[in-house]
Amino acid sequence: MSGMNWRERIVVNPAICHGKACIKGTRIMVSVLLDNLAANLGTEEILASYPSLRREDVHAAIAYAAELAREQWDKRFDIAGRGSFSHSVLTSHGARGLRNLMGAGLRMG
Repeated sequence: MSGMNWRERIVVNPAICHGKACIKGTRIMVSVLLDNLAANLGTEEILASYPSLRREDVHAAIAYAAELAREQWDKRFDIAGRGSFSHSVLTSHGARGLRNLMGAGLRMG
């Protein structure tokens, strides 16, 4: 999946599904595919339920979600070395989590 270019298969258009990410040429939202995968449905089951989809569409949805997850992390953590964390990270991980992070050479900003 590392070679997957999800941009070829996923579109975001304000006129389609209220601007939610969809599989190109359909009104099938990426979130629906991810919900199905999270519910432990296999790719074959998903493809049977949505005949207009191809296996590559399911892989593109996963690649899209992975990129969004990386983007969210990058917004909270500056990987260039400044290592700043927001207050929300501190409060959600508590003191023990903070000690673990600081032990890894990170500092609060």
